[in-house]
Amino acid sequence: MKIGQPLRSIFVEPLELPVGAPAGEAVPQPATVLETKTGGDLAAQAMNIPDYVRPMVGWRVWKLHPSGLRSLNGEPWLPAEPLAAACKLLGGRPAMAAHPAPARECRCGVYAAKSFAELRRTGYDRYGVHGEVCLWGTVVEHETGWRGEYAYPKHLVLPLNLLPRDMGRRQRLLKMLTAYGSEIALAAKQGAVPLWDKCSGFNATAVDLLIEQCQSWHEGRRQQRQIQPGDRLAVLSRGIGVVKRVAGECVYAQLEGRSILKTERRHIAWHGGNMRWEANCSEVTNA
Repeated sequence: MKIGQPLRSIFVEPLELPVGAPAGEAVPQPATVLETKTGGDLAAQAMNIPDYVRPMVGWRVWKLHPSGLRSLNGEPWLPAEPLAAACKLLGGRPAMAAHPAPARECRCGVYAAKSFAELRRTGYDRYGVHGEVCLWGTVVEHETGWRGEYAYPKHLVLPLNLLPRDMGRRQRLLKMLTAYGSEIALAAKQGAVPLWDKCSGFNATAVDLLIEQCQSWHEGRRQQRQIQPGDRLAVLSRGIGVVKRVAGECVYAQLEGRSILKTERRHIAWHGGNMRWEANCSEVTNA
């Protein structure tokens, strides 16, 4: 993500970590993250007065994976655990000494745009689930974005076209996403529709939208799969013909120049592997 030139480095230590643990689970306190970084020695951090006590909030994109959210580079984001940045550029830059991420002189860190408009300008919003992300620890501000040391999703917006078509798979996906404790919304034609938050649970209006979209898609598929004149019809043991006419529940087909045969819709089934309609000869009669 292109976020322009670096402007300054700041230190952000939230009074409460923005980690959306599900209700009833303990949320780690700021010292927990610092202890992880310093090995338990907080003496150096004690003199580092934070510039901000609230996280920086930016916009970014995640990929949907059955196991959870992932960065576009494949980095997993785990529920109720902040993502800690690490520099992965040192192998290609031998002149730069090892350093904690993000360094102002490097390109490491967790990236975010300063606004959704900026995220859209870069085109990244098309690559997956977009939303707000909280950044804290050492944060490098750029002209149009941020690079953070620690990060956690604050708000997720799900494009409907990225969701599975059947409701069962959608339910499994939503169960996985609610484990993050982050607010979830649907990107619909009328704008972002709130779907879930850890205080109120699921929004009935958004759930109805999910169900209606599934039903509409399946109805469209059903209509596409209705037999029509010109379709191929294989009558098992008799040959393959072409549908000539469909009248109510009756289907008339001509098999390889022979006489017209008649059968009922309920005796015909679509065979996806053969890409044709098929019927048993015992259910077909001469018209």
